[in-house]
Amino acid sequence: MLRCAIIIVCLLSGIVQATELWVDKVQDCYGKEPCYRNINSAINNSNDGDLIWVVIGDYRENIDINKDNISLIGLMEGYEKPVIKSAGISGFSIDLPDLGPGGIVSSQRSSVLIR
Repeated sequence: MLRCAIIIVCLLSGIVQATELWVDKVQDCYGKEPCYRNINSAINNSNDGDLIWVVIGDYRENIDINKDNISLIGLMEGYEKPVIKSAGISGFSIDLPDLGPGGIVSSQRSSVLIR
């Protein structure tokens, strides 16, 4: 019975291990690897449950999150933060438990698609 419990614990510990991927349009992701130049490349190379850290910058791309439980996290420095300049974002939901107000802002634009 003990041997079976140890195998289950080992298997479960491998399941919950998330990989961190980094996106930095113009720098080197602070030396972190893997480092991608655009958000979609990081999403395409991620697995369910991974964390994608996005460094400050303007990212002009349509975002398609086609994996489950991906965390797309923008890094902030002071008042600067990453900006996604996109006509469409699909395949995700916004969940901000206990973090206060949040969401998606589209200013001075029309025909923005969020699915």
